[in-house]
Amino acid sequence: MRSAKRKAIIMLLIIQIFSCLLTGCWDRQELNEINIIMGVAQDFDESAKQITIVGIDPSQKQAGKEGSKGTSGYSIYSVKGKNLFDAEKNLALLTPRNEFWSHCDLILVSKEQAQKEGVRDMLGFFSRDYSRRSTATLIVTEGRADEMFFSTPSESQNPAQEILDIQRFVGKSGKAINKSIYEFMAETEAVTGVSLVGFYTIKDFGGDPNISGRGKEKQAQGTAVFKDYKLIGQLTPEETLGVNWLREDILPGFAITFPSQKNGPVDVSLVTDSVKTKIEPFLTATGSIVKVEIAVTGKIIEYDGQENLMDEKVFKAIEQACSEQIKRDISISWEKCQQELEVDAFRLGDKFSNKYKTVLELSQQEWQEIFLDMKLELNVKTTIRGSGLRREGPKRG
Repeated sequence: MRSAKRKAIIMLLIIQIFSCLLTGCWDRQELNEINIIMGVAQDFDESAKQITIVGIDPSQKQAGKEGSKGTSGYSIYSVKGKNLFDAEKNLALLTPRNEFWSHCDLILVSKEQAQKEGVRDMLGFFSRDYSRRSTATLIVTEGRADEMFFSTPSESQNPAQEILDIQRFVGKSGKAINKSIYEFMAETEAVTGVSLVGFYTIKDFGGDPNISGRGKEKQAQGTAVFKDYKLIGQLTPEETLGVNWLREDILPGFAITFPSQKNGPVDVSLVTDSVKTKIEPFLTATGSIVKVEIAVTGKIIEYDGQENLMDEKVFKAIEQACSEQIKRDISISWEKCQQELEVDAFRLGDKFSNKYKTVLELSQQEWQEIFLDMKLELNVKTTIRGSGLRREGPKRG
C-alpha cells in the first residue's frame, strides 16, 4: 500500500516537472518581428562577402507592401560583411526584423563567384546551422546573381519562388539538374569529386516587362559543372540530357523528339511509359569498361511522317530511330565530359566503388585518370506500345 502511494507521488512529480518544461514559448518569434527569407544570392566582391536576400513580411495578410526596390509583396536587401555570417548580421542595419532562414529554399551564386572562390563558404554557412535548410536548391547564374531577384516575376509571388517553379518544371524535360546543397556536398565528397547544378541567365525579350513573356525573363541554360566546390565548366541543355540518361534521372513521362528516317526531318515525338537502365562496370588490368543497357517503352504523341504506322517495318524503323537518338545524346555528353571537361559527371565512380571496394581507396585525381581512359559500350532498345488514334501522318498537298 505504502509502495503504491509512493509510486503515485513520483508519477505526479514527473508529470508536474514535464508540464513545466513543455509550457511556454521561450524561443517564440512574433510575426511582426521576423522577415521570412525565401532566397539568397551571393556575388563576387574582392573586398568583402556580399549577399542579397528576398524576404517576405508574414504579418501582411495580403501582398502589396512596397519592398526596398519598389516591388510588391516582398523586399530585397543587399549587404556586405567580412564573411557570410557578418553580412547576415549587417542585415539588421537595413531592416528592423529578425531574419528567419528556415524557409530559404534557394541559393544563387554568380558564375564569377563560383569560378574564383567556389561555393564552399556558402554551403558551410547553410549546413552548420540547423535553422537553415540543407534541402535548399543551389543554382549558378551567368551574370550577377542578385539580378535574378530584381527581375520582376511573371507568374509567381516572388522572384525566388519563380526560379524554383521554373527549375521544377524544366527538370521534367531531362535538360536540367535539380540539386540540393546536401546532395551537392555528398557528391563532391564522393569518389568523383564532381557535382552538377542548374545554370540560369536572364534574357531580354523586349516589350512591357509587366506582361508575361516580355521584358527580362529568367531562363534555364543547362548545367554548371563543379569539381572540389569550384565551377569548371558548363553543359548545354542537350548535353545535360545525355548526362541524365546515364545518371538514371530520366523518368516516365519524358518526351523524346527525333527524325523517323536517317537525315530526315524531325517528325516524331514519343512520351515514355518506363525507362530501365542497367549499368555494369568492369575494371581490369588493361583498363575500364562500362556497359550500359537502356530499355525505353512509350507511345507516339506526335507524328508528321507520311508512312503508315500500321506497317510493322515502319514501326520498327521508328523504334530504331528513337534508340539512335538516345545514343547520340549520350555520346555527345560522353565526349564533352571525357575530352573537354575531363570529369566523371555521370556518377560512374559510385557504380565502380559499389562493385570494386578498392576504388574507395583511390584519390579523386586517380579516379579521374581511370575515367579519362574508360570505354563506353551502349545498347538502347525502344519499344513503342501505341500510336494514338491516328495511324498515319497528316496529308500534304
